[in-house]
Amino acid sequence: KTCMQGDLARAVHRDPLSTCRNLIAEGGIGALMRGAGWRTLNITLTVFIAGEVCQRLPPYLLRLTRRAEPAPAPVPLNE
Repeated sequence: KTCMQGDLARAVHRDPLSTCRNLIAEGGIGALMRGAGWRTLNITLTVFIAGEVCQRLPPYLLRLTRRAEPAPAPVPLNE
């Protein structure tokens, strides 16, 4: 995908199949997975950081809005 995005004129990488063929011819089968470790680590850390922020941020937001009491419980729709 990155190779195809870099070749906007489609001079070398015409479609996904030709891109795979070119990558394998240039760098072997490992060329298809180049950068997979970094992308996996990047996505994993991003999810971890987002989860931590979602868990730790609400008390600070509550303090910023200057609400002393918790929000009232939602009223059921059937009443």
